[in-house]
Amino acid sequence: MKFGGEVSFEKKDENANNITQGQFSFAGTRSRGTSGGISLTQTGIALADFLMGRADNYSEDLTDVTVNLKFGRREVFVQDTWKIRPNITLDFGVRYQFFVPVTDANNVLTSFDPALYSRSNAPTCTTAACTALVRDTGVELNGIALAGGNSRFGSSVYPSDKNNFSPRVGIAWDPFKDGKTIVRAGYGFYYDQPLVGIFEQNSFVNPPFNSRSTFSGAGVSFSNPSGGALGSLPVRDLIATAADFETPEIQQWSVGVQREIFRNAVLDVSYVGTKGDKLIRPLDINQAQPADVLRVGLANINTVRPFLGYRRITWRETSAKSRYHGMLSSFNYRFGSGVSLTASYTFSKTLTDATNDRDAVDFPQNPLDYRAEYAEARTSRPHIFSASYVYEFPYFTKDANAWKRAVLGGWQIAGITDISSGQPVARVGVASAMPAGGALTGFYPNAISDPNGGLAGTIDPTGLPYIFDPNALVVPANGTYGNLPRAFSRLFGRNQTNLTLTKNIYFDAEKNVRVQLRAESYNVFNHTQFTGAGVNLASPATLGRPTGARLPREFQFGAKVSF
Repeated sequence: MKFGGEVSFEKKDENANNITQGQFSFAGTRSRGTSGGISLTQTGIALADFLMGRADNYSEDLTDVTVNLKFGRREVFVQDTWKIRPNITLDFGVRYQFFVPVTDANNVLTSFDPALYSRSNAPTCTTAACTALVRDTGVELNGIALAGGNSRFGSSVYPSDKNNFSPRVGIAWDPFKDGKTIVRAGYGFYYDQPLVGIFEQNSFVNPPFNSRSTFSGAGVSFSNPSGGALGSLPVRDLIATAADFETPEIQQWSVGVQREIFRNAVLDVSYVGTKGDKLIRPLDINQAQPADVLRVGLANINTVRPFLGYRRITWRETSAKSRYHGMLSSFNYRFGSGVSLTASYTFSKTLTDATNDRDAVDFPQNPLDYRAEYAEARTSRPHIFSASYVYEFPYFTKDANAWKRAVLGGWQIAGITDISSGQPVARVGVASAMPAGGALTGFYPNAISDPNGGLAGTIDPTGLPYIFDPNALVVPANGTYGNLPRAFSRLFGRNQTNLTLTKNIYFDAEKNVRVQLRAESYNVFNHTQFTGAGVNLASPATLGRPTGARLPREFQFGAKVSF
């Protein structure tokens, strides 16, 4: 029996570098000439404005935001190893983990909580399009949750998760009792501590801690920075943590066989499965539906957002999932005469509806429909083969003849070969040509034919291959979402071999003194390996073609003396 625990107390301090010292901007508007009382806009010089001490505008942040975060872990575990029989060993146990919610020493934490928002409390819009808000109307912090204040979770902005029990079990079986064949199987449940930065970012962006006043107009000067008109309240972007945020969890299971097929040669074949749930997903919960934007007009998009008074609300919630199934195999062969070989092959597939927890590429096109996002992950590589090998020529290294030893002995060749499938092409960005970045149509285009047919695989006039057919993609009709699925195509795969040829010149039979000469080549066969694809519908010259590649063949030479 084994048991133990861990108690950790951690902290992180970081400053947002706000401009509490104030900032003047000069645009050449104050030194312009006039003609008949009309300003000559082409004559102003920003430096002249500065020399006169007359600015275009002045901005100053209310607070120099500094977080003093506190967090930590409380963990205990118990584990038992039971040798059921001489050839069967069972390991089992359970771990409990409590990740202390992030708090701040001065309660400088904030989030947006829909339960605290009321549309009737939104500040008055300055225009019908709601491009700005009138100061001192409504509730400026409408829906904003403050740690230690109106937050439903006390000094934190998300709930505690105290149900993190994770069982583990594994078994090893020697069926023939000869030590040459081992069958292993196991299952484990795991939790992931979220990055604390995703909580502190809220405070660096959201009011009231991130609050800036801007004055503009002819009266702004060094002697009177606030001499202009105080601007309206902006329609802000926010970053928020879901009020039902939970600890991300992973389940993993495997079964495999390891066999010594002959002396110093081992073959290993196994199946591995992974199931991720409650994974962190970013999305915009204040995204206007394209049909609503079409109805009111693009200029009035802020009026049809779910939470009036705000623009994008980047929301991090634990609703994403991932699934992995893979067949893993490896062969290892080593013996004492200077030869070794390790080769592995994996056949697998990874599916998810959000590959990354901080990347806008994984924002769902429609925040009301996660199911449409479920596809191969950007990290998915169905086929991966890798081999490393070393062969040291055994001849003449101990020959008594110094010339034979120097010229014919001490040669070694080594290499690494990697061959794998290409990564899926992310669909986000394909629709960047669409009106207002997709506000009228969603982020992605419509596929009017198979993107992997037509021109896919052919060569364009510049000599580059088409990864997918650009003619298959068109802008959707206004007011609708595009129908192109995520991970709709795949880049060409990787095929690279790196080789090293080494010559060791020994000056004595005991190999105490030697000179080593090395010749190394990366991508020795000079295979072209593309790393990206054009996914901008507004750039037909690159759409569907490669946009980057790994390095071509490269040689390096070196020498060293050992004694």
